[in-house]
Amino acid sequence: MRSGRRRRRSHTTPLILAATIVVLGAGGPSLAAADRPEIRVDRASFADSENGDFFSYVRIAVAVGEILHRFPEDFPQPPPIDIKIRAQNAAELTQLDESLSSAGCELIDGRAEVIVNLRVLTGTRALNDAELRSLLGHEMRHAYQFAKGSPDGNSPDFWRREVEAFEWELSHDDAAVRPWYRRETQQQLRLYYALLDHD
Repeated sequence: MRSGRRRRRSHTTPLILAATIVVLGAGGPSLAAADRPEIRVDRASFADSENGDFFSYVRIAVAVGEILHRFPEDFPQPPPIDIKIRAQNAAELTQLDESLSSAGCELIDGRAEVIVNLRVLTGTRALNDAELRSLLGHEMRHAYQFAKGSPDGNSPDFWRREVEAFEWELSHDDAAVRPWYRRETQQQLRLYYALLDHD
């Protein structure tokens, strides 16, 4: 019988490696072939943003690494298009400031950009690790969706993409996700279902 220490190490080693790959790939030379799409966390954007720092970057990078390790079928590698995960900059005036999720995904020059408002990491409504994975997984699902269809917003296609992403969150619900976050996810899902029903 293997000891508890051995079991814990065998469980966490792949997770640590996955997170480390994301951190190293984002901070230095690309680990992927030049012609292959990749997922990158933009370290500089977190350093330049208000309330951002190296630890915010590491927390995002580790969360992305955990997502890739836990859900390889949902996020196969390499991704279909380049995905850049970055902090929202001070000059951007977007609806992220008022949204429940405080994150978004846009298609820019053929690359998906997941934009994170750093308020999700600080304050009384800061997300815990499970909620952060849920949020980032939702936005990364959009990046994969962009490779299959239109990125247009405020349309039935957009509503269907949101339904799929919110359903992904709820179907991969972690026990550490708090009730308030789960309620907001369910509320948003009902909203997009209602829009589709009245289309």
